[in-house]
Amino acid sequence: MFTWVIFDEATANRNFQPWCGHCKSLAPIYEKLAKNFASERNIVIAKLDADSPGGKASAERYGITGFPTLKWFPKGYSPKEPIPYEAARSEEALTQFINKHAGTHRAVGGGVDDAAGRIASLDTIVQKLISGEKDAEKELAKAAEEVKERYAAYYLKAADKLSKNADYVKKEIKRLQGIAAKGGLAPEK
Repeated sequence: MFTWVIFDEATANRNFQPWCGHCKSLAPIYEKLAKNFASERNIVIAKLDADSPGGKASAERYGITGFPTLKWFPKGYSPKEPIPYEAARSEEALTQFINKHAGTHRAVGGGVDDAAGRIASLDTIVQKLISGEKDAEKELAKAAEEVKERYAAYYLKAADKLSKNADYVKKEIKRLQGIAAKGGLAPEK
């Protein structure tokens, strides 16, 4: 499980100390991040209360001396080796960082970027299919089965529709762009 932990001096009920302006200014940003990445099953955006008994021990263990401190705990991390986050504390920068380290494709606001759901190895075969290369459809079916990714089935569905209608891709792109422009897709889709 990927875990994003924000160490701060918040109380257990998530109230910030009045003197900690940095913690207060970061709070709405990581609240947005938590919401934006909520549908990503492998990501947890968490806040650790460094004043609580368990929080003090963790803050000490990871050398946390200033607040707020951001750390990335990748899947299978060594307990001594979280990745420190030392870049801009904006929703945009944090979203880019999480996407880079988790392999996700979230956009600011919770939507997805243009690469979401794409599988590079299958995209290459789709180009062969579009150019009319012989046996590309069979190659795509075999590769999609081997990839074992959630979105591989969509490639096969689109290839089938393309084989029946040469204008399918243009029409589908136009349809999806219209939905996206209206904000009609739920973040999980």
